[in-house]
Amino acid sequence: MNVISFHLPPLRERAEDIIPLAESFIKKYNKILGSNVTGIKPEAKKALTNYSWPGNIRELENAIERAANYVWEGEIGCEDLPEHIFQTKHEPLDFSSYRSTLEETDKDILLEALKRARGNKSEAARMLKISRSAFYEKLAKYGLLN
Repeated sequence: MNVISFHLPPLRERAEDIIPLAESFIKKYNKILGSNVTGIKPEAKKALTNYSWPGNIRELENAIERAANYVWEGEIGCEDLPEHIFQTKHEPLDFSSYRSTLEETDKDILLEALKRARGNKSEAARMLKISRSAFYEKLAKYGLLN
């Protein structure tokens, strides 16, 4: 089975691929989310290029998906990227915090949708492309129901 050997270096060794990949992910999530992200601001490009990407392309895609959920239109800035990208010293991933990190991100996205929908829960659910009942379940799960 191992007739042809193929070595693909990690993303941290291919800095020139980071921005083209990020731009392709922007196009992908514009289609999925119905957003209109037009690009990446120069300071955000620098941050993306300087980060070591221990999670490789999947981690980059997740960062761009998260940013696209925050931005919706215009360019992605540093404020839209995950904070850990700006840490100067990369610490090993703490897998025990996986669930809490996912929940915190989910909660942040719900709050941002509510903010953009000016508190209209039905509109926020539509923005997130989830059912109103699923939106209410998530709000209840995080204690965000008023």
